[in-house]
Formats: sequence, C-alpha cells, structure tokens
Amino acid sequence: MKLFAKKIFNSKLLLFLRNNLNIKKNKFDLFNIKKNISVSDSFCWRTDKDFETIFRFSDILKNFYKIDKSKIIIIFYDKQGKFLKEILLDNLKQSENEIKIDKSFFNNLEDYGTFHVYHISNIDIKEKLMISNRCYVGYSKKKALPSFMHGNTYSSYAYINNHNIKYSNIVKNKILTNSIYKIQNYFDGYDRTELFFSNPTDQKIKFYLNGRFYELYKNESFIIETKTEKIFTIKSNCLFLRPVIFNYKNNFMDVFHA
Repeated sequence: MKLFAKKIFNSKLLLFLRNNLNIKKNKFDLFNIKKNISVSDSFCWRTDKDFETIFRFSDILKNFYKIDKSKIIIIFYDKQGKFLKEILLDNLKQSENEIKIDKSFFNNLEDYGTFHVYHISNIDIKEKLMISNRCYVGYSKKKALPSFMHGNTYSSYAYINNHNIKYSNIVKNKILTNSIYKIQNYFDGYDRTELFFSNPTDQKIKFYLNGRFYELYKNESFIIETKTEKIFTIKSNCLFLRPVIFNYKNNFMDVFHA
C-alpha cells in the first residue's frame, strides 16, 4: 500500500500539481524510470575570448560496476542549441581521463555552448542502475592555470543499453507561478562577472535576472556580463535554473556554479 501511494504521489500529474501549488515540490523527475540510465549534466564549453575547456572524467561503469565493455558518448551543442558533433570514447583509463576543447576541436570555432555525457554498454546489466557523472570541467584563459568546477545541474539521460533514446525532461517547469533563486555570493570588488545560463529542460524557459527578461530554448545557452551588480536574483518558470559564474579580478579568474 505504501509503495502504491508513493507511486501515485510521484506520478507526473501529481508532480505537476505539487510543483505549481508549492506543495512538497520536487525539482527533478527521475522516479518513474524503469530502465538503466545514464544521467548527464548540461556542461558548458568555451573557446571564445581565448578560452580553452578541459574536461576530466572517469569510466563509472568500469570503475564501480566492473563492466569492461563500456563506452562514453559526448554530444556537443552550440549556443543556439544546434548539434555540433558527437564523439565516442572507449578503452578508457580506469582512473582519470581528459579531453581538451579548444577552437581546433571545433574546426577553429571561437564560441560557447553545452555538452552532454552518457555512459553506455552492450552488456546486459541485471541490476537497475541510475548513474550520473558529475565530472570536472576546467576553464583556462590565455593558457593560464584552469579553474575547475563540477557539474551544475541534471539535464538529460540516455538508456545505458540503448543510447539512441535520450530524454531531457528531468528538471521541471512551472506554469502557475515562478520560482525565485538568489545566488549566495556578494559580487563586490570584481572587475566584471559573466553568468553562463543554459536550458536544462526540453521546453522554453522564461526568466528575469534582476528584473531583466530573457528566454532560453531547448539546449540553448548564453552569457550575460555585468560590471556593477553585487546581488543577483533569478525569477523563473524553471524549478532549478542556476548559472555558471565567471568572476574576473585583474589577471585572475574564478569559476563556480551558483
């Protein structure tokens, strides 16, 4: 009976009503998935303004579940959310692996966007798995020492045994009301700040940053720069919209998620 009640409580209809009526909200919907999945963040990459992006990751299936025939797929999107390229990695080291994303990685493209990471295998896995590679992404400007941060927010998932089927409906949106998110950092004393926003959902997001209105479509991202604001408040129909922060002071840069 308890299991049945929990299933009803976490159904899509009840979840929609709970989130919009602010009754035991749940920002992420991963309850009703019955197959083995690999969950990805919406990681941001930059090759603009003399940036290079360093992505460090491990093979979770091999490290923790002893599945040797495992691979990793990384899919890249530009800032408009359009597909750029897909790479398949196998024969990975058991510990740390690294790829460098510079302008030559995208045929001299100097821009920014997002990428998703999925762990896949053709091995029939008996136990139910739900894995998420939070990974570390570093950002280097003009070949300086990179500043690293881990994943920012869940975005999409793929089936481990059938990666051709992908979903991006983990983070939920609201219709009746907006969520308010205040970044817990005081941005005083910096030369400038960049806020890297990306859409973690499969629907259009509307939001206000300190009263200014913006929209983000599926897989879309953009950077908002400011030099004077000290506190940031985000009001959005998305239940979990937080940017990646790039702070600049003299020749130093710090990167972290909000």
